[in-house]
Amino acid sequence: MALGHHLEASDGDYAAAADYYREALALARQVGDVPAEIELHAAVAQLALYAADWETVATSSDWSAELSEREGLIGKLCLPYALRGRLQWRSGEWQASESSFRRAHELAEQIGWSEVCFDALYGLSNTLRDQGELAGAETALSQALDVCERAGLIAQSIQANSAQALLYTLAGQLEKASDAAQEAVELADRVRYPVGEAAAIEAAGIVGPLPAALAELKRAHDAWQDLGRPLEAARCDLLHGQRLLEGDREAAITLLERAASEYDRLGVTHLAARARELAGSDAARN
Repeated sequence: MALGHHLEASDGDYAAAADYYREALALARQVGDVPAEIELHAAVAQLALYAADWETVATSSDWSAELSEREGLIGKLCLPYALRGRLQWRSGEWQASESSFRRAHELAEQIGWSEVCFDALYGLSNTLRDQGELAGAETALSQALDVCERAGLIAQSIQANSAQALLYTLAGQLEKASDAAQEAVELADRVRYPVGEAAAIEAAGIVGPLPAALAELKRAHDAWQDLGRPLEAARCDLLHGQRLLEGDREAAITLLERAASEYDRLGVTHLAARARELAGSDAARN
């Protein structure tokens, strides 16, 4: 499992990580190591989440939860709760998603599991942001960054700073957005994680001046796509389309419609609707 986690977190090699997780899961079942089974089912679900394979996310997280409950390992329920929060985010079940993420954070904090604390807070910030609750999302991200600082989670810190750059931009706090993006870029320069590099490029595109920002968002899209993370790639298309609205409206509408189609394919209808809303409202003005 340790090798799989290294491949996932440090190298961004999700295909190889999945192979090791499945091999380790078979061995855990064979020797009856239930705690390892719980964690490995969740690890398989996490990789499926990156790929937007929602059926596997649901099945594997359910196995993780069932085993945790059966064995009375309540702390480990933080893993399936965080995954359920994402499933509920995807389907637009906002209150259920918030509840799942908060429960995941509570349990992970009780047992000192920093990575899961971060995942829960980061997921919570996304759920709140997509509802337009920017202040709550900012609070969750600030807490996530505190976890990163205490636990030395560099790659996660880059992602959180990139997400803060977006939040501050949405809130019109452009100086704070620029500071957050700069922090993401500086961290990514110091520690070369593929996920961190993609997040830092995205942050630079969120806050940068045109036309350079557009090239950065295209680079970020391609980096996420190469990593096998289509949800993040689609987000970059959405952000790219929004930035294009500042200048080339026809190209912006084309890109926003592409983002909407990709979100439809990925099964995230509320973001598909958001992309179409942006494209449609701009077309109506013209």
